[in-house]
Amino acid sequence: KALVKIVRDLTGNSPENYVFLSNVGSEFHRQYGQQITQIIKDFNLSRKFPKFLQSCDSLQLKKAEKGWQVSIK
Repeated sequence: KALVKIVRDLTGNSPENYVFLSNVGSEFHRQYGQQITQIIKDFNLSRKFPKFLQSCDSLQLKKAEKGWQVSIK
């Protein structure tokens, strides 16, 4: 839920707008004081950050020239 809220905030809640995963990770760290990748490891989700986001029903990922981007579905 925290990640969906961050993506909504960063994209203006528009499905046409994408944001780079690095920006989502930075904003998560700013708000919660922890790295998202560490949280994923702590919960034993055994996934990389992009794979974790792909499993979220509210989010969609796309591969861009400079890395992964995420948006609200």
